[in-house]
Amino acid sequence: MKTTSVSAAKNGLSALLDRVKAGEAVLITERGVPIARIEPVMTPHDPTGRQQRLSRAGLLDPGSGALSQDFYAVLVLVAILTSLLAGTWLGRVVRSGAPLR
Repeated sequence: MKTTSVSAAKNGLSALLDRVKAGEAVLITERGVPIARIEPVMTPHDPTGRQQRLSRAGLLDPGSGALSQDFYAVLVLVAILTSLLAGTWLGRVVRSGAPLR
């Protein structure tokens, strides 16, 4: 946590706010005595601010929250192929050359 005096905070408020936006808390002191703390606001969906920090760092793309129908179709196909490769179909053991029922 960065510590700064009132006068330094007034003179460099934009820089301090940039640090807060990046997820850092700033402690403001007056003659060495802490009087205020500036912290990033937490969102209800991300109480720790982790998603915001990862997004700002370019490590996370929050997306739109909706998946296309194609995604689910591919998911079903993968499940079917996986079960066939494992030698089972609908819980039954499949013998090679035997028809699927």
